[in-house]
Amino acid sequence: MTMISPVAFNKSEKKHAPFEETLRNCCYHYPNDCVLTSHAEKSDMEEMELIKMRLHLNNLLKQRNSKHLIVMKRKIFEVLHKRVDAFAPSTLRDTIVLLKTNHEELTALEWALEMSKLFAKAEKYELFVPIVQLMLRPTIYDSAQDVEMAMIMSSSAGNDGTNTKGLSSAASVYSENPVEDNMSSKASSTGLTSIENKNQSPLHRRWQAIVEKEFRKPSVVEEELELLHKLQMAAEDKNNPYVNILQAIDNIEKKQQESSSSSSSSSSSNFEKVDAKDQDKGSSPLKSRTTIFIESQEIDRYSVPSGGTRGNLGDGNNSGASGTNSATYLLQSLTKKAHRMYLDALLQTGNIAQFFIVAIRLMNKLQGFDFGKEINEWIATSAFNQFKLYLDESLDGVYVRPTFSERETKKETDKEHDKEKKEEEVLKLRMEGLLSLVQLCTTLTDMPVFLQNLMPKYLNNFKQDLRFSFTAMTNRGNKSLAKEYALDLTRKITAMTQNKLLASAHFQTEIDALNKEFSQFTS
Repeated sequence: MTMISPVAFNKSEKKHAPFEETLRNCCYHYPNDCVLTSHAEKSDMEEMELIKMRLHLNNLLKQRNSKHLIVMKRKIFEVLHKRVDAFAPSTLRDTIVLLKTNHEELTALEWALEMSKLFAKAEKYELFVPIVQLMLRPTIYDSAQDVEMAMIMSSSAGNDGTNTKGLSSAASVYSENPVEDNMSSKASSTGLTSIENKNQSPLHRRWQAIVEKEFRKPSVVEEELELLHKLQMAAEDKNNPYVNILQAIDNIEKKQQESSSSSSSSSSSNFEKVDAKDQDKGSSPLKSRTTIFIESQEIDRYSVPSGGTRGNLGDGNNSGASGTNSATYLLQSLTKKAHRMYLDALLQTGNIAQFFIVAIRLMNKLQGFDFGKEINEWIATSAFNQFKLYLDESLDGVYVRPTFSERETKKETDKEHDKEKKEEEVLKLRMEGLLSLVQLCTTLTDMPVFLQNLMPKYLNNFKQDLRFSFTAMTNRGNKSLAKEYALDLTRKITAMTQNKLLASAHFQTEIDALNKEFSQFTS
């Protein structure tokens, strides 16, 4: 009324003018310079539609309706493509929380990955950091207190894990800039920012700061999300999830190695032209999720040469203790989840020696961190007992490899009933068991005491049982087959000792004695 009145209310001569006088001072016709329109402006209509969408989205979050939220994805991302800050960061985070709490982990990763690219393109990545915290924590550098505190802070936002205060905020729905009204650029209201714990050790505080910097690099975050997405896809395969996880990691690491080699060759000639700012945006093929390891901790990429542990044992199949044919990698990731999925897959597929190699090397790199202690407890208890069981069953020739399909189960059953192959199968199981021990001795730079105490007994037991198997096979007229297996075994042991990481492998004397013993059957 002040805008259309010829006399503004605040300029009225009478401070307490009666209501009739106020009405007389108001003009009941449009000013001359006012343009009448029969329809609303396009921008106003778009803003109204956006408000309606915010209301609808908040309603779905309150109802915990993840199914309709997934249906709404296309419209949400259409808006984000036009205007990345159309929704409050806390609201976007709550959508991810809802998907995760309703066991839509794969969908949540897909949404987060697409959002990451949009925020990076819009150069507003700081607004996406709360979702990064949600998706990538806990990291391998977080302490148990950090994880517990993050869970408490997250749950305190609402009983169902969503930010109830943010959902009921009218400002976040109607404001032209919901970012400013509902969340600061540092996302302090989410409870998932850099965890401030006064009781943290200097080591934890230092690495928390490093991790926070990494979480603000789109190239690092997107590769972490890509890794988790591929692992989650493999894990949701009902047929053979563990084998698929190992295959996914194998493909990722090989691709990363190819990318690193090509980028290093190109960067050597164009190094001075590369802008550091472009690197963080992911516009050049350099720093990825390995940044924090290579620059700050100098963790080297490691893989067991193919054929070094599970090779062609005479039948043309590359199926040793695990039945898989993937190299062993020290996974380059910040997230606990990725490492746990990888280690569990190694253990579940029978790659027990590879499990110990990866776990012990990771544990040594994480000395002083709680995740390193968790790994130590894992390998010293359940994994160690499983390893001893594997060795005992291999010696007895009764070890059965994990199977993941009816076809594989039938194949194993047929082999058990094939008496002609029984002797050969026992020999192969013993060879594989021995090779797993030699692999640990030649690969581990630091061998835990409980493994050192285990080695002499089992190296000797395998030596005696294999000597018996080769002798029995020779006496039954299968000297050529015994020679073939003995040559294969000595060749693999020699290759492992030549590729050892130490000047002298653990129990080098015993390993040399093994080669000398089995060489008798190669002539």
